[in-house]
Amino acid sequence: MGTVLIQSSKRGSYPHNSQVILASTSSTRQKLLKKIGLSFKSVLHQCDEKKIKAENKEKTAQELSLILAEKKALSLALEYKECVIIASDQTLDCEGVLLNKPENIKEVEETLCFLKGKEHNLFTALVIWYQGKFIFKEISSSTLKMKNFNQKELENYLLNKGKSVIGCLGAYHIEDKRYNWVEILDGEEEAIEGLPLQNLKKYIKE
Repeated sequence: MGTVLIQSSKRGSYPHNSQVILASTSSTRQKLLKKIGLSFKSVLHQCDEKKIKAENKEKTAQELSLILAEKKALSLALEYKECVIIASDQTLDCEGVLLNKPENIKEVEETLCFLKGKEHNLFTALVIWYQGKFIFKEISSSTLKMKNFNQKELENYLLNKGKSVIGCLGAYHIEDKRYNWVEILDGEEEAIEGLPLQNLKKYIKE
């Protein structure tokens, strides 16, 4: 497990003078990108994630994470032709089951109960598109384990945290230390939050 750098352009090729577009309106991804000092504009991608997943059922979770990230970047490529577009996406696999983002409290509960006591693998893909091609691609793989919570703990979590994790893969925020339900066995915490930064930071500085 860990980060797999799939593609990177030659040293010094990052276009520093171009406007950067983050193909996401996620506050977490915005916070992470600001962490490495990038100025950018946050734009909602134009992808139908459910449709893409349905069209790629034969793909592994790892492969699908990269496809989704690429599609997000490409969905803005025509409108932002002269810009650097950064896109990222995540998939989660547990015992061969590809989990989707919960869309309501019931699905939050179902997701948590399925993950209870189990190890699961999270894949975070990151791509950069510029002037008609991908100049950077990577997939960060993380292994995590959900605690064996009891019914009272579950009810308390759903009451206090449930609404905020609707739409969150795995139905948890790894950065929320009030609920230490998930142990990181392997992986970069920033990638688990939503955006792998280690290789991206190095690439931008080159």
